[in-house]
Amino acid sequence: MWPAAVTRRLPPRYRGEGSADNHPPREARAYRVISPQQFSQSELDALVECDCMTSMKLKFFAGLMAVAVLVAGCVNTVTGGRTAGVPFIKDTIEARYDKPAEPIFQAARQVINENGTMITEGNLYGQTNALGNMVRTIKGKVNDRTVYIRVEALDPRITGTSVQTRTTAGGSDIDLAAQIDKQIAIKLAH
Repeated sequence: MWPAAVTRRLPPRYRGEGSADNHPPREARAYRVISPQQFSQSELDALVECDCMTSMKLKFFAGLMAVAVLVAGCVNTVTGGRTAGVPFIKDTIEARYDKPAEPIFQAARQVINENGTMITEGNLYGQTNALGNMVRTIKGKVNDRTVYIRVEALDPRITGTSVQTRTTAGGSDIDLAAQIDKQIAIKLAH
């Protein structure tokens, strides 16, 4: 039997014994009196965690990861490829030399071999300039950084170089790019 305080608030049809487990039907439960011990615990503080909170946290985390991927993205390299990295940061040092392209390419190859390891070297065939000069490229590893070098003859006497560096996390190491560019210039002076 329900306590008198509760049964007075129940509608007349529920003032009997209740259901088999001695609880009033669902419609009548809204009329129950809450004891002070029960009042201190909010209905939001359930003993069993709600599944909707877990799925909401998962969706929020997935959204954050999607934004991080979009912000990080891919960047173009001076060798014509793409790599994962943070866009919109300075990562390339460009220089021009009053020499033909072949000695500059050999100096760049020596600098990469002295400071680290060369991964690839090659020609970019689809990117010849108006004079028909090929673009030569080098990719190497120096101090756990990936270094990309592009050597392009702008005209028969002037050659342009671009040195780009990327860290394993996708950031830029502009100081290393400047150092490699300076070492290429020193090699050409000897």
